[in-house]
Amino acid sequence: MFNSWISGIVKRTIKEITLDTENKFEAMHSKFRTIESLEQEISRLKIDKSVREEEFARKEREITHKLGLERIRQEQDALVNKRNIELDIREKNISVEEKRFVEQIEFQRKHLEGQITSLNSLVEKVFEQIPKVSYETKTIKRITEGSEYGPQHKTSSSS
Repeated sequence: MFNSWISGIVKRTIKEITLDTENKFEAMHSKFRTIESLEQEISRLKIDKSVREEEFARKEREITHKLGLERIRQEQDALVNKRNIELDIREKNISVEEKRFVEQIEFQRKHLEGQITSLNSLVEKVFEQIPKVSYETKTIKRITEGSEYGPQHKTSSSS
């Protein structure tokens, strides 16, 4: 009896120790599996992080490049607008100068016509006073009217 009682205690103790060891082993094994899965998760997250960082860096480079292109386009647009404005101003200045030039030419033409008319009347009055010179009056009229007979005809006929 005593032997069986000790053997029962030993068996129970061995069973408890075995069970306790198995539980501890299972717990340790579970912790190792958790550690392995966490290490795999860490590796996956590191890879994911590097992919995202590379993607972010690529997008940042693209945006920087697009900003540079946009800046260049805006500078070129500004230059084109400036040239167009300068061209418009030049065209307006030219049209104003052309208008002024036409007005000056018209004024000078009218002024010269008036002078020619007054000179013609003066010459006619002078030649009316001198009857011998009527032939020369006709020559002067032809000259002032733009006839093809000019001063050469007068000098050749009077010689």
